[in-house]
Amino acid sequence: MAWQPTPYTAPLLVAAVASFAFAAYAVINRSRDGSGLLWSFVGVASTAGVWSLAYAAQLSTTSLSGTLFFNRFVWLGAAGLAVAWPAFVLSYVDRTAWLGRRRFALFWVVPVAVALAVWTVGVDPLFYVDPTLVDAGGYRLLGYAPTPARLGFVGYTYAVNLFTFGVLGYAAVSRDGVFRRQAAVLFVAGVAPLALGAAGIAGVIEPAAGFVDFTPIAFSGTSALLAWL
Repeated sequence: MAWQPTPYTAPLLVAAVASFAFAAYAVINRSRDGSGLLWSFVGVASTAGVWSLAYAAQLSTTSLSGTLFFNRFVWLGAAGLAVAWPAFVLSYVDRTAWLGRRRFALFWVVPVAVALAVWTVGVDPLFYVDPTLVDAGGYRLLGYAPTPARLGFVGYTYAVNLFTFGVLGYAAVSRDGVFRRQAAVLFVAGVAPLALGAAGIAGVIEPAAGFVDFTPIAFSGTSALLAWL
C-alpha cells in the first residue's frame, strides 16, 4: 500500500496520541467505584483518538481501497463520539434521568446502527456515491457525492450537539460559581470541533475545500479541556 505524507497526518497523529493518553490517565487514576462521568470521559477521549488515527491513515493512503477501508474506522470513531459526548454532558450536569436505559437509547440506537452498517453494507454505497480519489492541493483525497444516509447521520449528530449545547447553556446561566464557569468552558469545548470541522469543509482554513475534516483534531483539544476540568 502506497502512502503520501500530507500536512494533516502529523497533527492527526498527535491528536490521536494525546486523546489516548488522556483516556489512559483517567483509567489509571480512577477511583475504585468509578463513575458515569469518568467512563463517559474515557469514551470521549478514546473515540476521538480512534477517529484521529483512522483519519490520519485515510488521508495518507493513495489507493481508493485503502482510503475506504480506513474510512470505516473513521465512522466508528464518529459514531462512538456521538454516544460518549452526550453521556459526558448529561453526567456532568447530573441529569441522571436521561442516562437511564430507555431515554439514553435515543442517543445510542442511531450510532450503533451506523457502526453495524459500516461493517456489513460498507461505506460505499452506504455513505458515498461514486467515491474516487481526486487531486486537492497536490494530494489524493476522497471525493464523493453524499448519500441520504450520510446526510441523515450528519443531521442527527448536529441535532445531538445542539441538544448538549442547550443543556450546557442552561447550566451556565442557571447556576453560579465554579460550576457556571466550567459549564461555559464545556460549551466552548463542544462548539469548537463543530465550528472547526465546518470551516475546514467550507475551505476557510485550507485550500483543500470540501475534502478535509478538522473535527477530530479539535476534539483532542476538547479532551484536554475535559481532563483539566
